[in-house]
Amino acid sequence: MKKSKMDRYISQLENLFPDIIEGMSFKVVQELAELKITLAQFQALSLLAEKKGCIMSELAKGMSQSFSTTTGIVDRLIRDGLARRERDKKDRRVVRVFITSKGKYTVGQFKRYRKEHLISILESLKEKDRKTLIQAMGILSQAIKRQRKR
Repeated sequence: MKKSKMDRYISQLENLFPDIIEGMSFKVVQELAELKITLAQFQALSLLAEKKGCIMSELAKGMSQSFSTTTGIVDRLIRDGLARRERDKKDRRVVRVFITSKGKYTVGQFKRYRKEHLISILESLKEKDRKTLIQAMGILSQAIKRQRKR
């Protein structure tokens, strides 16, 4: 592909991404603030819900955070009743972290907020444009995944 054509594509993407990212992340921050949790806390809760509990090192790795940072996040989740620690029954030295019913409710509530936000965006588009958007996002997602594997 000619460089000038590629430069135009790059310029168009660079102009689109800030609006998309700002629009989506602003709403996420608002929704998390309503739930009184941070993005990192939500990420931890999501992993705990998905894995049905895990040890701290697994959680830190899944969040791409240091062990000490993850410990602070978990301490706040426990303080707020969103998670709990339990000693492993087989090895008392091992401590597992689990999501509580309040934590599950919080994750579910965030997902409902996010769904409502996406519905409002999609409802503002024509059906043809919705299909085009989903197809284009799928293509972009696959390209990003291929790039990561390199």
